[in-house]
Amino acid sequence: MSESEYEEATKVEIVTHFDSYATEYERALAKNLRVIPGGTDYYFWNRVSKLSECWGAGAEPETILDFGGGIGLAIPFLTSFFPQSEITITDESIQSLEVAASRHPFVKVLPPEKLPTASFDVAFVAGVLHHVAPPERVHVLRRLIRSVKPGGLIIFFELNPVNPVTRRLVRMCPFDDNAVLMKMRDVQDLCESEAEIVVERSEYMVFFPPIFKPLLRLERLLRRCPLGAQYFVSARRQIPRNE
Repeated sequence: MSESEYEEATKVEIVTHFDSYATEYERALAKNLRVIPGGTDYYFWNRVSKLSECWGAGAEPETILDFGGGIGLAIPFLTSFFPQSEITITDESIQSLEVAASRHPFVKVLPPEKLPTASFDVAFVAGVLHHVAPPERVHVLRRLIRSVKPGGLIIFFELNPVNPVTRRLVRMCPFDDNAVLMKMRDVQDLCESEAEIVVERSEYMVFFPPIFKPLLRLERLLRRCPLGAQYFVSARRQIPRNE
């Protein structure tokens, strides 16, 4: 399948799936995560916290792309961690973007086909790949590579299929009925298939719910343990030698 054919086929499938949940997504997600004290907020705070760690100290990124950001549930946390950054959200579901725009009028909203080239310091990609058919994931990655600046960071957050609680939550979740979960190695292999980016960091995360505060300090020690509920893989677009 060519890249243009992929984009059309994927758009139809994903739009149909997520447009139907645009106004109910947050409620459905909160219901699905009710077994986790802290719920939705902890879910997104944890991811953006890891992004902040990967970015490091110093100047904030000028531009952040929330790729596949849906109705914008990550936006409050992105703006909290990166108050000086310009944030753009994109999603195949136009209805979801309309909800995001109404909630966060200060954020740029763009459909994927209008994303500018080499314009973002960071691409934040949370829980997206498992909704994309496996043969088509490389096209998503290439779109992301085109969108970030040379030297820019792409960070993927995915659900860990090795974790039994994660598998149970996915089975219970109505908008995950098309999900094909990926192991960390799958995402690493996907990134390593493209010469323009280099994998920098991969870690497992979310071992304990926030109610167990004394145990949260152990998360860093467990980051290589493949039983975390989620994981992330960060990769950086290489800077051409002539730049």
